[in-house]
Amino acid sequence: MLQLYVLVVPLFLLIAAGIVMIGADTSRRTREKLASYPIGLAFLSSLVTLYMVTHEGPIAIRFYDPSSVTSLIIPLGLYVDRLSAVMMTLITAVSLVIYVYSTTYMYQDGHARRYLSLICLTDFVLICMVSSSNLMMLFLFGNC
Repeated sequence: MLQLYVLVVPLFLLIAAGIVMIGADTSRRTREKLASYPIGLAFLSSLVTLYMVTHEGPIAIRFYDPSSVTSLIIPLGLYVDRLSAVMMTLITAVSLVIYVYSTTYMYQDGHARRYLSLICLTDFVLICMVSSSNLMMLFLFGNC
């Protein structure tokens, strides 16, 4: 159950980027406002993650175990401790404020769709960088 909240935070940000980008141009304003809900849910999930990490200790998730395959020796996964949970909460909170402000500020701009989706994707990369389990994953997400 603990690991679910850690995985849901970046997933909500990807869902928000998909909501903004996919669809007709006539429903752009509706989708831009609708995409603020997954960002808000990512913020709430990061708050729950912060609470659980504070009370129960760090969370480690492995997507790939190096002992199963001998060709690649770098483990892939996420590691969330107190500091990374605080950073996740801070990133999603600032992202929510910037996104909501940008939807009303850029209502006449023709490139608002790209800008808002890039906000969501940048936050996804930042969340993944903060919760990287090793330096290789940090550099991998840092070059995105």
